[in-house]
Parts: sequence; C-alpha cells; structure tokens
Amino acid sequence: ILQYHQKGYVKTQSKSLELVDFINDNIISKQEKNIRVIESEARHLFLMPEDCREKILKLIKKDYGNLIQKLEKYYNNKIAILEIKIQRNFPINGNEDYYQNRIRDKTKEPYSNYYHVDYYVGTFFKMFINLQKVSEENGPLNLYDIGSTKEFLIKNEYKNRNNYIVSDLKDKLFINTGDKGQTVIANTTKCLHRAENVKTGKRDIMFITFGAIPEKLKNNDLNNQFDYYEKQNPESVWTHNGKFTK
Repeated sequence: ILQYHQKGYVKTQSKSLELVDFINDNIISKQEKNIRVIESEARHLFLMPEDCREKILKLIKKDYGNLIQKLEKYYNNKIAILEIKIQRNFPINGNEDYYQNRIRDKTKEPYSNYYHVDYYVGTFFKMFINLQKVSEENGPLNLYDIGSTKEFLIKNEYKNRNNYIVSDLKDKLFINTGDKGQTVIANTTKCLHRAENVKTGKRDIMFITFGAIPEKLKNNDLNNQFDYYEKQNPESVWTHNGKFTK
C-alpha cells in the first residue's frame, strides 16, 4: 500500500490462476474461433456470458479480497467493481513508423496505444491481469509512476494523447511483461500509461475498474459488497458502456 501511495501503481504478489484458467476455458476458447477483427481496430472485446459472471466475481473476491480491503482502508471508503473487460490486442498492420510521429490521428489508435491518463474522475483505479505469458513482442502495458509522469509530460512537450514527442524515459518506464496471472494495480488517473503496439502474436488482458461507493449511499444494505454496482446495473459492468466509469 505504501508503494501504491508513493508510485501510483504496484505489481501485486497475488496471482489468480484459477480465474485466468476459468476465463481461458469458458470464454476465450469458446469465442476466439468466431473473432472477426476490423483491420482499423486490431482488437477484440470478448462477450461476458451471464452464466460465467457469478463465478468470475467469486474468484476475484477470493484472490484479491484481502488486497481490496487494504485499499478500502487506504481510501477510507468502500470500493466496488465498476467495469470488467476481457480484450485481445493484435499486431497493427501498416507503417509502424507512423507511431513515431509527434502528431498522430486518434482514428489510428486501435487499443489505447497513445500515452494518456483516465481523466474522468479521480475516484477509481484499475487492475490489469495478464491472461497469457506476455513478452515485449506481445504489446504489454507501459506505465510511468506519478513522479515520472510529470517528468515525461515536460520532457516530451505533452499536449494531449495525440500530440507529444515519442521518446520514452527508459530507466523510469514500467513494462508489464510476465507470466499469466501477473497482476498490476494502478491509479490510472495519475499514472501515464498505454498499451504498447503488438509486434507478434497477441495479448489477452483482463481489465477490472474499481471505484468508491458514493457517500450518499453508505446506508444501503449492499454497501459492504464489492459487487455493489453489478447489483445496481449488471449490463453496465459487463458490456463496457462506461456508465459507471464516466
């Protein structure tokens, strides 16, 4: 928690291999044969079947419940899941040199591969779970801590995600390579981050967005459950419409 406070992110010691195997066996393997990727997008969002949702929530709570409780003490607030996504990123076909340009077109950003922060509100953070072994060739998460984010913004004359000098601070950059199940929690409202371009193969990743339960709802009977929002509007948690995150 101290590292999370100081840096804005932490690679956890928890690995949810049971969760990863369940997702691979019951969602990815059953859907991937039907993937039809639009070339301009180079990504695929997997559907979250209703008969898998309860199991996923139970496994998240089983493997990360203690960590979530520590974060609740840190934030002095109850925390609940806002959104769950399972995504596959593919290689970007075309001129890789384009992404070295200072000014880049938003329409050529298929999977958040320009540096950015999640600016909507400051009351949430994200968990990134590798669903496969990830190398630098697979387009891993690239992330700067809070201090290095400020340094990057100044050094690279950052205007917005489409306009900055493309030059990493190599000694400050965290690259989320590693085995399946490796988990990173990051305050993405403060830490500059992006998905690196996939060079070969693919990257399967699970995103879980957590947020504080509003104070005005503190007396609600569900306020002690991390699936609070899922019980209010499950489709907003599972179908990526951004209702709760934005």
